[in-house]
Amino acid sequence: MLRYLMTFQRQELKTRFKNGPIKILCGKSQFSDKKRLSGWKEDYESPKKKSIEDELNKWKIKIRLEQDKENPAVWYLNEEDVQLFFETVPQGEDCLRVK
Repeated sequence: MLRYLMTFQRQELKTRFKNGPIKILCGKSQFSDKKRLSGWKEDYESPKKKSIEDELNKWKIKIRLEQDKENPAVWYLNEEDVQLFFETVPQGEDCLRVK
């Protein structure tokens, strides 16, 4: 879904997020039965976040995720990386690196 939006619906993303950072809700494991030694903030990585990072790592321009300081379940696409992506990869062009 993110790949589609970044490739074909850039203006919609800009409008929805009011030209601010693109936010992604990744969850915080409150219902997970995974055993942890400490609180979830310190040693839990959301499977959704991992899957998004794996996807972003396949793109021509790597976009980093940044965690919201107020809500650890919310992540942002790095704004500078997104700007570089929009400037480098034309809208409608495949964003994946060629292997």
